[in-house]
Amino acid sequence: MAVPRGAAALLAVVALPAAAQTPAGDREASLRAAAAGACAFARGVADAESYVLVGPELFGRFGGVNLVESTVNGTTLGAEKQRLTLGVNYSLGHLYQGLTVRKRGDAECRRETARVGLEAALYAGPDYAKGPALAAQAQVLQTALPEGQKIVDDLREEVRKQQATAEELEAARLRLDTLRALLSQTVLERQRLPPAAAQPSAQAALAQLLKDFRAADDEVEEIAGRLRFASAWDLSVRGAYDKVFDATQTTSPPLFGMVMVSYNLGGLFQPAANARAREGRRQREAEDLAGVDRRAAELLRQLRAMRSAEDMRLRDVAVLTADLEQQLKQVQNLQTARVRRFGELLWFELTRLRAEQAFLQVHLKDLAVVTGEGAQ
Repeated sequence: MAVPRGAAALLAVVALPAAAQTPAGDREASLRAAAAGACAFARGVADAESYVLVGPELFGRFGGVNLVESTVNGTTLGAEKQRLTLGVNYSLGHLYQGLTVRKRGDAECRRETARVGLEAALYAGPDYAKGPALAAQAQVLQTALPEGQKIVDDLREEVRKQQATAEELEAARLRLDTLRALLSQTVLERQRLPPAAAQPSAQAALAQLLKDFRAADDEVEEIAGRLRFASAWDLSVRGAYDKVFDATQTTSPPLFGMVMVSYNLGGLFQPAANARAREGRRQREAEDLAGVDRRAAELLRQLRAMRSAEDMRLRDVAVLTADLEQQLKQVQNLQTARVRRFGELLWFELTRLRAEQAFLQVHLKDLAVVTGEGAQ
């Protein structure tokens, strides 16, 4: 039995090897691996820097020191003694810097994770979140094709009995082939989508990803400003064992402790400079044509424009579908052959409109999530 041309095309599309998804799948895996690597790098660097800042500092000194022994006839006599100092110094300013550096690592990790989501969306482009809508359209067509095949088979039998013309049969076959071609095109288009756009569970709100990326990037700069400001002051505590050999010391054991506070007056001018740097970074990221921020914002604008156009188209399709359903219902109550032919024509056109309507309904719903506008 010969397989219809449209059916053969559909079988070829459905039988596409999994290798067709490999480049897109490899890109997704590469992006995830890059994000994991970026997180590991950022947090590793932050930990390495913070360990040195948070940990106490040990110090030791040994050498000679001149001490006053006595004064004779107005002349001060001194003697060189050996002195050993062993102690620990702990800086509260460094402690603050170390904890802040770790927060910077976490912020950089969040920024890179959001960047991966944005890169996946940019790779899919305007097709982002299109997969579920194509699946809905394909489902409508697959469900309707058996009925369309039955119409053609019945017409073929009527032609054999000379109750219908060959032209009517050929017209019905062409309409059925059009539906099959549409299904073939729908399945093929869905097969070509990147995983992030093809899978319903993988859809992420592009507007939220962009917001997360901007917030994390701004937090990185805000933390960098805090670290710069923290370099202007310090509060440290020092304690030590201080032994001078061959000399009488008033404390036993010879221990001492002190608290030291320092502040660089240049820190008075840092807040304004940090604010300028933070605002300049925002402007640079927003206006960089090659940056992910600018490209994601442009894609978001395109998706919102697409949603607006498809919303208008859905209204038109809904009106046409309702009108054809009403006409088909009226035609089905009549029994003449000519009216039945008209009803079959209506059925094929109605099926095409129902498939488009299913696509638009699902796509609009997903676009509302992706663009962060909510369902209307």
